[in-house]
Amino acid sequence: MSTTERLEEEARERLSSKPRTALNDLLERWKCREKACKNYDLYCWVDIADNKHYPFNSGDASRWIKTIPEHASLERPSDRLRAQLIRKAASKGRNSNVHTTSSSNGGTVNNFNITLPTPGPYGARHAGPFQSPPNRRYSARMPSSSPARSEADWHAETERYFEFLINKFPEDRERLLAAKQTLLSNDVDLKSYKDIELETLEKWDITWGIAKKICRDVKVFQMDDIY
Repeated sequence: MSTTERLEEEARERLSSKPRTALNDLLERWKCREKACKNYDLYCWVDIADNKHYPFNSGDASRWIKTIPEHASLERPSDRLRAQLIRKAASKGRNSNVHTTSSSNGGTVNNFNITLPTPGPYGARHAGPFQSPPNRRYSARMPSSSPARSEADWHAETERYFEFLINKFPEDRERLLAAKQTLLSNDVDLKSYKDIELETLEKWDITWGIAKKICRDVKVFQMDDIY
């Protein structure tokens, strides 16, 4: 068994050994009982900071319970899922007529009359690959792992990933920290690592060995960093 396969197996074992929160418990806790909310009798997470309602579905709930207790609790989703719920609510707000109603506890309920946007042409939704400038001396690319996800707050995701790498390769701490700052300053998220060319790495003073370590563990990290 390769090192990557062993780490993936360890990640799966850690996930299977977590104490489970029943999905029904979560859904019962966050069933919306605010009649002024358009999501009444469905499911809303209510942020105690401002009493705003953020609707979620069973898929969101399933991701929520998978992160308990490491990154979430019954009362609060993980930071990643929370950001997704807020982003979804904001997106629905842009595509609908939004009404706000004061709830019984003095907070605000966001009511959304959802109007789905008209899908654009297929080509408009799928941008072509990044085109390298002509006359490149090198065509080698960083090794690719399975397709990476990147969250809205990709800076936070990058910070977590490099903490993971430093724990795995403590002897490379300084070089990994330098590489992290370079990638952040150039707005490179996890999804884009595999597209960086060797010539660019040399210009950024990131060695090929460090680049391989950065790329090859994205999949393992994201299995252990479930949202």
